[in-house]
Amino acid sequence: MLNHYERKVAQILQNDMIMGRTSDAADIAYRTGRTLEEAKAAIDKVRQTRKIDGGMLL
Repeated sequence: MLNHYERKVAQILQNDMIMGRTSDAADIAYRTGRTLEEAKAAIDKVRQTRKIDGGMLL
């Protein structure tokens, strides 16, 4: 299960993919106001979580 920040990161990543943009951890950290380490951890968790649970893993 994802927490609020991880769901926000997942939504940003999905929106960026739809719009054809690339986003990295530094970009996510800047856009969310969190640290780079928090952004990297959230991105990793989102990519390892199944879509049915709010992540990006099929």
